[in-house]
Amino acid sequence: MYVEPVVATDILGTLVGAAGGVAPQSKKKKIFDTVDLIPHLKGESGASRPHEILFWRMSLRASAVREGDWKLLRPNSEFPQLYFLKDDPSELHNLIVEEHEVAAGLLNKLNKWEHSLERNPAIISTPQWSKYNAKLYARDYLLEQPLPDDSGEHWKLKRSKD
Repeated sequence: MYVEPVVATDILGTLVGAAGGVAPQSKKKKIFDTVDLIPHLKGESGASRPHEILFWRMSLRASAVREGDWKLLRPNSEFPQLYFLKDDPSELHNLIVEEHEVAAGLLNKLNKWEHSLERNPAIISTPQWSKYNAKLYARDYLLEQPLPDDSGEHWKLKRSKD
């Protein structure tokens, strides 16, 4: 079983690698943000993880960075949250206060990465959209997650009437 984090864009690099190809490269930078996972899956890569650092952004809602076992989540309508996934895979214990230096370093990397991206289209960057997304995110995202021993019903399956 493979347990290291990967991203959806790695599917392209993996398919190209499986077909015997190589993703095109520019002399200045990588053109495609993808990794061929086949050497990692076979244990032949030499690297412990296909990505040392991963970034995510959901326009106007949240962004996140993961480096090693540290993950910093920055919801646009809330304060940043920091988790050590090795000890807390369910992200129940926010360590932002205790590990403020780790958080500051990750936040700096996240800001640098976000500044390298294209800006959001003007139509969804207006204050009206920002307020709407902040309310939507605050409503949908639970800051308190269920405890691991929570015995409440989480899934409701409904039989089709065919």
